Amino acid sequence: MAISRTMLMFSLVAGFTLVSGCVVSRTSVREVDPATDPARVVSTPLRVHMWDGTTVVFRDGASVSAESVSSEVPGVRYDLRLGVMDTVRVVAVDSIAAIELFTDAVRPAETFLLTTLGIGATVVGAGLAAIILFGSCPTIYAETDTGPELQAEAFSYAIAPSFEQWDEAPISVIPDADGSVRLEIRNEALETHYINALDMRAVLHGADERAVAGQVDEVYVLGGETGAIRAVDASGRVVTPAVSEADGHAFRSPADLLESASSDAPNDFLDVEFEVPAAADSAVLALRLRNTLLTTVLFYEAMLADQGPEAVRWLGETVNHGPQALGLWLWTQRHLGLRVSVWDGEAYRLAGRVRDTGPLAWREVGLVVPVLSPGRLRVRLELLADSWMIDRVVAAPSWRRAEARSLPLTGVTEPDGRLNAEALAGLASDDDHYVVTRPGQSMFVDFDAAVVMEPPEAVAPPVASFFLSSKGYYTEWIRQEWLRSDRPRRFEANLRSVDRVLALWRERKPTIERAFFETRVGPVR
Repeated sequence: MAISRTMLMFSLVAGFTLVSGCVVSRTSVREVDPATDPARVVSTPLRVHMWDGTTVVFRDGASVSAESVSSEVPGVRYDLRLGVMDTVRVVAVDSIAAIELFTDAVRPAETFLLTTLGIGATVVGAGLAAIILFGSCPTIYAETDTGPELQAEAFSYAIAPSFEQWDEAPISVIPDADGSVRLEIRNEALETHYINALDMRAVLHGADERAVAGQVDEVYVLGGETGAIRAVDASGRVVTPAVSEADGHAFRSPADLLESASSDAPNDFLDVEFEVPAAADSAVLALRLRNTLLTTVLFYEAMLADQGPEAVRWLGETVNHGPQALGLWLWTQRHLGLRVSVWDGEAYRLAGRVRDTGPLAWREVGLVVPVLSPGRLRVRLELLADSWMIDRVVAAPSWRRAEARSLPLTGVTEPDGRLNAEALAGLASDDDHYVVTRPGQSMFVDFDAAVVMEPPEAVAPPVASFFLSSKGYYTEWIRQEWLRSDRPRRFEANLRSVDRVLALWRERKPTIERAFFETRVGPVR
């Protein structure tokens, strides 16, 4: 009976996950001298995952082309249970399902396995297509009365070690009777996730107040909030209703603006006006938003698929090499994210920036802005055309910075209920130890919220709001079809790349959104 490539990919991931599990490792990146290192020769260790279910490991890197992956130092081929089969110098691209770049600095004493019995039925068919098509970063779930509910996606912009930084997201969860908070961390994509640290924090506030996370290790407690009295986009559309309620009916750039956007005029904007007390000199702008899949197309198509075989080197080395990494970071700061400016009566003055949050989960972000006109606050939210969905915008002239209390991380549990002390130690602190997960894996993490839930002396008990801080990065697995281009476009952080991603987004948007949300991979059970 003939075996389809879909089933072979299923076997590959199932077998790989079964035997490799999650590891705690020390991560490192080897720099390459562009002047002496030939193009497409990658020094980063590679795992080449084959359609027949085997894996070839080139620990010293390899030369990658549209036809083959080869190395003078033979690679070792493993079967589904990582038994050594033989050594090989050349692998044809036609036989490759995906290439995983990895660190070779795993310490055996720090390795641990997540018990996995195989990939569930949800992975087969449409679910399996997701790991071939799309990535989603670590996804965070909390159990509710109706089952697991997506809460957040972690460090969605951290595509390489050089982009690693803290990310903070609100978590809607009610502690158990014993004060425990449990979250599930999933890898639902064809990616390797390197999770450095997790920190759950709690903020106590009044029942008539709300807490929102800021950008960098800050949480704000909001008193009286006011909605927009008027919101107008760059084309002159009045879109006030779209940003007045947290209902998912969000503002997006209109089709005609996206159609005409180019590097000469790439942006859309949203002008939002509020009435505030005359004495107010500042306010917290609370934004409920998420990215569209434009940023996903940027990463998958313009940065990876367009480059053909060069994508392996670019992802493994270029984005971690000083000048190139800095140039890419500056490019993203200029063109991505959400820039927030305040009208001073004559012009808009930049007040801050909201970095990309990812396309899966709505997130509310707080930003302190000055009130420059008595009784009036007028802000401009500027974005690359159609790169954001903005669901709700409110201003809180009554606000305060909150003291957030870290909750003890008490356990890391595998899907079969087994505790992992090594993983617990790896996630408890920001250091060079990483918990590494691969496609289809998941783990449960527990925090002790009892320390903030003790009965207070006040007559009115406070309310606790929870926020999860995560630090780490991920590496995308290079798909076979990305290697096939014989005329690759080198990705450069310039205006031509802005034109390219806008053109790609106009082409891909009609089909990619439906495919993305229908074809994500569930965790291995």
